[in-house]
Amino acid sequence: GLLRRLQATADMTGRATMIAGYAGPKPKQIAAENIDRVRAVLAIKDLQERIPVLAESAEEVAAAYTEAHGFALVRAAEVELVKRIQDRITAGLVKGIARDKTIDLIRKDGDFSRGYAQLVYDTNVATAYSAGRFREGELMKKQGLFVALRYRTSGRATTTDAHGHYLAGVRPMHRLMHGTIASIDDPIWNHASPPIDFSCQCSISPIDRVDIPKELFLSDGTLRRARLPEGFKASAGFGSRPDRAIYGAA
Repeated sequence: GLLRRLQATADMTGRATMIAGYAGPKPKQIAAENIDRVRAVLAIKDLQERIPVLAESAEEVAAAYTEAHGFALVRAAEVELVKRIQDRITAGLVKGIARDKTIDLIRKDGDFSRGYAQLVYDTNVATAYSAGRFREGELMKKQGLFVALRYRTSGRATTTDAHGHYLAGVRPMHRLMHGTIASIDDPIWNHASPPIDFSCQCSISPIDRVDIPKELFLSDGTLRRARLPEGFKASAGFGSRPDRAIYGAA
């Protein structure tokens, strides 16, 4: 299928060895575009493996993502519709379909408002990519590599009203976390991994040791434990590491 072809492409780059979990080329030997391709494979794998379930509230939807590796919608009466929209998002990523086009297809599938269809798309994609980032980092760590992550907002407004119109500004909790740097093992990621709310488009990305401010290191060369910004709190059901329910990462 499409996922197999994408994985085969990644294999040719030499990075699929990291997905399989055995020794292979070090990341510094691999072009950046190939790293992005493998990261996409991990994200798509996450979406494809989620179990479609029904939910009666936003809290149940959030729990499905973080506790049960599920895919859920509040406004769906049948599991078949949930599965169809899950496949729609997965196919959009595999085929490189434009975000707005996939959102429009979701809107038609579920007879949703554009705002809700956008929320479904953005939240699921952010969760999948975040899980892929952590999974990639865990595999790199097993090869003895230094792995630190930096939190970034999208730099634009991501919240919409019922008509799909953007509301002004990056949300306060998202802005508080912007620029935070921590080791992949830092407990901060148990509370502040994107997405931290519905429609969150924040992301985490690897950062080289040389780009990290010296004051963040301890004398033994490890990173200091990061602290949550004062006043920060992820929305209920969000913020925990999405890969833990999936892969059982320690």
